[in-house]
Amino acid sequence: MAPRLTRIAALASAALLALTGCGLLDGSSEGSGGALRDSSSSQRVPLYWVGQPGPRAHLFREYVPLAPDESAPAGDVVAMAVSMMSRMQPADPDYENPWSPASSVGSSVTSDGTLTLDVSSDMFPEDLGEEAERMALQQLVYTATATAVSTKVLDAEHATTVVVLVDGRAGHQFGGETLGSPTQRDDAARSPLWVIDPDQGGVHSREVGFKLVSDHIASSVHWRLSGIEGVIEEEAVDLRDDGSGHHEIQFDRTLDPGDYTIEAFVPNEEVYDQGLVDPAQDVSLWDDHDFTVREGTIERSVPQDQ
Repeated sequence: MAPRLTRIAALASAALLALTGCGLLDGSSEGSGGALRDSSSSQRVPLYWVGQPGPRAHLFREYVPLAPDESAPAGDVVAMAVSMMSRMQPADPDYENPWSPASSVGSSVTSDGTLTLDVSSDMFPEDLGEEAERMALQQLVYTATATAVSTKVLDAEHATTVVVLVDGRAGHQFGGETLGSPTQRDDAARSPLWVIDPDQGGVHSREVGFKLVSDHIASSVHWRLSGIEGVIEEEAVDLRDDGSGHHEIQFDRTLDPGDYTIEAFVPNEEVYDQGLVDPAQDVSLWDDHDFTVREGTIERSVPQDQ
């Protein structure tokens, strides 16, 4: 099926030469990993996945090398990212992707900053519950808006909603919504705790930078660094206030070559919103990444904050 929308290919292609910055959790600071110079795999785009460490599902983000395919027009990076999201699986085995591969994805943006996606109906999964559909729809909205900001198609102020058409038409029922009107990014959909760096499965030189992020969950966040022989270091970080804001925890370590795991977590008794707690678990809010350290210099495209 040929996409029906006027593409943003020209805008996106121009943005490939000027892309900078990276985001964290929300549209105010979304961005991309490194400069996008062309349409090769050196580009990375932000894809969102669904994870559920506790009783509620949340969105987590990974930066993935751009992988164009025939379902999205060349140069339309927003459509490419959404197509990738539909057909790929996350690197982190703790995350999931409920979507099916789309045969066609396109995007357009109007002069007032309205971002529209036109996706094929074969992308929509069957037999999801309404809440799972709602989270999948947020996954789509977050991926499209984050990519639009990272490629400078839209600024962060405008990239908060997406109009979703299915086979070029409005009216598809999904996630308790009738698609075709603007769907807003839901702040509550993103994870309140996650590991940003190192990325899952990443390979690093001995000097490793760590970044953890928490949002409105507790007055302290715990982290633990482990190697193949067990725990190397762990700490509870006091956020120096009531923990109601957005917090970044950053530190560096020099590590020997080997395989490692970094964990971020909050014990159940310290979580403010007990609706995020599973009483059957000691820890309901957590995220972890496995990574490898090697000797020598590792060339990496590392997301930078705006």
